[in-house]
Formats: sequence, structure tokens, C-alpha cells
Amino acid sequence: MMQSLKIFLIFFILPVSFSVSSQNIDVNKKITVCEGYLSPQKALLFIEKNENIKFSYNPRNFNPEPEIYICKRNTELQNIVSFIMGQEVELVTENNYVIIKPKYGKDASLRSSTVIPSKIKTFRLNGIVVNSINNVPIDSVLVSINNTVTYTNEAGYFSLITDSDSSFLTLLAEKKLYFTEKLKVIESEKTLRIYLEPVEDINYNYMPLSVKGFNSIIENHKFVNTIVKKDQLDISKSQNILVNKNVQVSILPNVGTYWNKSGLYRFKRSYNIFAGYVGEVYGCELGLGINIVRYDVIGFQFAGLANIVGGEVNGVQMSLGGNVSIENFSGYQFSTIANTTWKNFKGLQFSAFLNHNKGKFRGLQLGTLNIVNDTLLGWQAGILNFTGISHGPQLTAFMNYNLINNKLQLSAFFNINKKNNAPQIGIFNISDKQDNLQLGLINVADSVSGISIGFLSFVKKGYTHFDYSFSNNLTGELHFKTGTYKFYNIISTGTKVNEEFNLLIGYGFGSYFKIWRMLGIDTDIIVSNVFNHYTFENAYNISPQFDLNINYTFLPRFTVFCGVKIKALFTNQQKEESQVYYNPIVGNYRFYEKQYSGHATYIWPEFCIGIKI
Repeated sequence: MMQSLKIFLIFFILPVSFSVSSQNIDVNKKITVCEGYLSPQKALLFIEKNENIKFSYNPRNFNPEPEIYICKRNTELQNIVSFIMGQEVELVTENNYVIIKPKYGKDASLRSSTVIPSKIKTFRLNGIVVNSINNVPIDSVLVSINNTVTYTNEAGYFSLITDSDSSFLTLLAEKKLYFTEKLKVIESEKTLRIYLEPVEDINYNYMPLSVKGFNSIIENHKFVNTIVKKDQLDISKSQNILVNKNVQVSILPNVGTYWNKSGLYRFKRSYNIFAGYVGEVYGCELGLGINIVRYDVIGFQFAGLANIVGGEVNGVQMSLGGNVSIENFSGYQFSTIANTTWKNFKGLQFSAFLNHNKGKFRGLQLGTLNIVNDTLLGWQAGILNFTGISHGPQLTAFMNYNLINNKLQLSAFFNINKKNNAPQIGIFNISDKQDNLQLGLINVADSVSGISIGFLSFVKKGYTHFDYSFSNNLTGELHFKTGTYKFYNIISTGTKVNEEFNLLIGYGFGSYFKIWRMLGIDTDIIVSNVFNHYTFENAYNISPQFDLNINYTFLPRFTVFCGVKIKALFTNQQKEESQVYYNPIVGNYRFYEKQYSGHATYIWPEFCIGIKI
């Protein structure tokens, strides 16, 4: 009997359990989500946590509201997700993964009666991110593909699912103090190994010198070909070893000490009257016109018009016109018009107009216009600063721009970036994703997880509301609040119902704290000026106030609140035919009242109710 029972367990119960565990999620399963007012992303995370599933979708295919009010009970999963995403969706399941796709495309209003399905391909990617120097796995790396994002775990692994109609996608892996890695991923790739290079481990010791088994990039440059004759280049191309020489003098590239063979030699000293062309320089080179070096320079170059080096430079370049280095540069570049390096740079670039570096830059760029195409590891100081990824400060009198800011943007006017991981300080600060501090007169961002402090902050996915309140002192107030939940700005206006017209106009700031689902508290500080006909007779009425309100959200974008206001008034307005300083906005239940010589101070409480939209 026991043997029969064992056979039954093995051949019936266990296979059934395996088949059940491998079944896909039922999109018609009825679930309950009643969390009140929150973002669509948090609503999806709530479902993931409670139903043990993982959502994946392309944000470019959807345009949900920044915040929604959700309270759905015993409702099908697909209907709830459609409500969250703001349009009818199709759910594609694979085990506990759920891909969200728009049922009729991104713009449903433009769809025809016949829906033509697109050729969507699903990419399911797994991989590991490691340090390129020691192969140690890196945790907390942001991995994004097709706007679907995830983070690596403690072992450096990540896994994500996305869909696209392309045969390949672009993957980005980024983390602070590492260079961002960008690579193309094809559909057939399943497991990836991504290498991130640490910022501090860049090797700047790059001065070979002696044997050359390749031709310099500079030989194919159109500008050089107009100066150096083709037969000289052809002779040089057959040589791999540069012979050391002491000195050369040239009037033109083919008119000088070594005539058309100067490109075969390395010179300790090189002197060019109008223009010169040599193999390498390991001392100094002086010219009134243009100095052209086929490979490397170690030492000093001065030119009246331009220094052009096809290899690497370790030393100083000075020119009244411009300096060009095709390979890496270590040292100092000084010019009147422009400096440019096509690869990595370490040192100082100074120009009255333009400094340009295509690779990684460590040091100081000082000029009117500073550009680093790749990564800034040092400082930029000028009128206009541009860089790809910034790990160093940008200081400008007018505008800083970068894709990812990891250090500091300080400007007298504009700071602009795509993603901000470090402080932005300026009059106008603009960022797509703001994860640190914005401090300025006007702050603009798409989303903020840090804090924006300024006269006005506009955040697309932040805190923007109008509220109206009425108090027991018969005072009505209208507030416009914009910014983030942690810190928002307030433009305020109000008036008191009485026989005398008093208009309050003020400015302030506040914070909102969510305490439970649909319940929250906001704290506001506002300073207003009270305008009436006495205002034009040199009377002042300054009224600061502190508001503490409890909010309850009934519907999306509709909240009721009640609270207490502590108000004060500093005034030198006198009652008619009296020596008492007073203004009718003062409440009846004052707990502080003091008359001074020339002005008076009042403090009183008010209780209010109101609505917020």
C-alpha cells in the first residue's frame, strides 16, 4: 500500500505541481488596489509586490498622468493596468513577467477601425557589470535600454525585459565615479558582460617614441596635403624607424636642411620660417608660420600661426593662432584662437576663444568657449561650457551644458543638463532628471528626486496645485504652489470681507508630507503685503503667516483640507482720528498686541477650511 502511495505521489502530484508553478499570470485575475493618490510607477510597484510579478514596458508608448487616484476593488488585472497607464493595454505574460503593450498604439485617437499589429520583438536580457581594471562585479549600476531601467544587484547581475520593433537596441550602463558604457544589443544576445572603467584609473603615461610602424593620421589631412608635397609623404611611408638628428631649419616643408626627407627624422631643435614638416620633436620647435609634426612631440612648440601634431604631445604648445594634437596630450596648450585635442588630455588648455577636446579631459579648460565631447574630469571655466559627462566642476559667466552632471554646475545665468546628480547653482537651472540640488531664481525639471530651491520651481512630475481657503476671520486666500513635495514655492493673494478693501499679495514656500494613503500634511510660510488706499500714503502693512493643514484626497486632483494659521501684522497705519496703529485684517482673538512709537505688532490665530486642485 505504501509503495503504491509513493508511485502516486511521484507520477501524479509532483508533475501537476510543476505544471502549476510554470503557468503564466492570469490577466483576468481579480485583484484589489486601493492606495489613494500616487504615481503610476508606484501603483505598478504595489501590484508587483503583492502579486509576485514583474512589469516591463516602453515608456515612449504611454503618456500616463503624473499622479492618479486609484481605489479599485475586486477588478481584473488587465483593467487595473489599463487605468494606471491611461489607455487600454494588452498584457503579454511569461511566467511571472508581464509585458505591457498599448492595445491600439500610443495615440488611440488616431487609430483606424482596422488595427494593424506592428512587428514587436521582445528582448529579454541578463548580464553582469564588472570593473574593467580588476573584473570585480559592481553593484547599483543603472542599466537602461529602450527607456526600461533596472539596477545591478550585489553580485553585479541584472535582468530586464523590453520590446521594440528594431533588430537592435542601445544599452547604457552608468554609475557615479565610472565612465558610462554605451553598446548596441542585438536580438540574439541573451547574456552580456559589461565593463565599466573607473574614473580614477585612467593611464596618462602615453609617450612611446622611437620605432613607428604606422602612418600618422595627419598625413591624410587635407590641410597638411596642401603644404607638404606628396613625394615627401611617399618617401616617409616606407620608413618604420625615425633617425635622431640634432637640428633642422626650413623655409617651407620641402625647402630646408633635409629637404623632402625631414619626415624621416626626430629633431632636438627645429626652426621653421614660414612652415616646416618633421617626423618628431624631442626638444623645441620654433616657427613664424606653421609647425607640422608627423608623430610625437616632447618639449616646447611655438608658432606664429599654428602647431599641428599628428601623434602625442608631452610638453607645451603656444601659438598666436591655433594648436592641434591628433593623439593624447599631456601638458599645456596656449593659443589666441583655438586649441583642439582629438583624444585624452591632461593639463591646461587656455584660449581667448575656443578649447576643444574629443576624449577624456583632466585638468583646466579656460576660455570663452570650452567643449569636451566625452568626459570632463577636471574644471571648465569660461563664458560657454559644454561636455558629455561631467565628473568635474563647470564654472561659467553665461551657460553650462552637459548630459550627466556628477560634480557641480555654477553659472551666472544658465545651467542645463539631461541628468543631474550634483548641485546646479545659477539664475536658470534646467534638467530632465534632477537627483540632487537645484538652487536658483527659476528651476525647471521633468522629475525630481532631490530638491529644487528657488523663487519659482517648475517640475512636470512634481507638486503643482491651486488651493483656496476661508478662515473664521472672514479672510479668503488663493495660493498657487509649484515645485516638489519636499520644497515648493507659493504665490499668494487674498482679501478680507469687510467695509474696507484690503488686498494681500505675498510669496512663500512650503513642504508636503504624506502620512497615510490619502492623508497628508503641508506646512507653509508666507509673507504678504496688505494693500489699501493707505498704502499710497506711505503706510506699510507686512503680514507673515505660518500655515499647518491636514489634507484628505477624495478624487484625483481634488483635495479638501483644514488647519490653523498663525498670523502677524507689522503696521504703521493709523485709525482715522486716532493715534492707534491698526489694520482691519487683524483677527479678534489676538494673543499678542503691542503699540510702539510709530508702528504696532499683532499676532493672532485663524482656523480655516479649503479645497485643493
